[in-house]
Amino acid sequence: ALIIDPSNPVDATALQNDFQAVLGELVAAYGAPSSTFERGDFAGDVVQAIDDGDLIRIAEWRTASGTLRLGIPRRLDRQVRIEVHHARSFRPPTITLWGLDAVN
Repeated sequence: ALIIDPSNPVDATALQNDFQAVLGELVAAYGAPSSTFERGDFAGDVVQAIDDGDLIRIAEWRTASGTLRLGIPRRLDRQVRIEVHHARSFRPPTITLWGLDAVN
């Protein structure tokens, strides 16, 4: 997993720009995503929108051993992070509580 701290996690425009920058890097490395899921807009209180499930951004690439997922997960600590994970499978994109809780 890779955790990215946005430059300004409470600024909607900055968060959108950071997400798009990471997405652009992954597209350059892996090509177009196999699937994407988007809900809501980067506007207003993005922390609350993410926590409420009103702002969802997920892009996924299928790999030989699973799925590479880029997204902005809902987190128990309400911190806004952009995360990249690779796993055999993920829950549906509307289940937004999939971010890492702790890093050791």
